[in-house]
Amino acid sequence: MELKLLQTDIALKNLTLKLENSLKEFKENTPHRKDIIESMESSLDDVYDINSMYEYLKTYYNTNEMVQYLQTIEIEKLKRDNKKLEDSLEAIKSNLSI
Repeated sequence: MELKLLQTDIALKNLTLKLENSLKEFKENTPHRKDIIESMESSLDDVYDINSMYEYLKTYYNTNEMVQYLQTIEIEKLKRDNKKLEDSLEAIKSNLSI
């Protein structure tokens, strides 16, 4: 998943740069085409919004991954503690039956 996130980061940054550069060139070369310039600006705003949501979702994903990792560690600790308690209980039971 980390590789896919990195690929998506690169693709989104690449798309943003392409749109920014195209818009800049279009403004310089054909400033009279306000309709296309406004459409490109709107599309670029959409890409910025997508990027913001993507960053939020990526942070959410990474946070959940960390929580899951910590919970797995806690589960393993509880399993070890449980095994020790079971062993202690068996030792107590064996002493009582003597």
